[in-house]
Amino acid sequence: MLIAMDAQHQLVNAATADRQIEYYCPECVQPVRLKRGAVIVPHFAHVHATDCDAFSEGETTEHLRGKKQLAT
Repeated sequence: MLIAMDAQHQLVNAATADRQIEYYCPECVQPVRLKRGAVIVPHFAHVHATDCDAFSEGETTEHLRGKKQLAT
């Protein structure tokens, strides 16, 4: 997922997220981890396995890039 929620319920884009802040899934409110590196598109992933249907996990880099292009 490209967007997560901080503790103040503000939506945050993975591209501009701070690694020192805890984030949560906007749908199921479970903890998510920021994944950002030199090769992959910045995104959030659930810390623990979840049944959250609103935000899929395991998306390919191409899929995440496409979502980023659509968002911009």
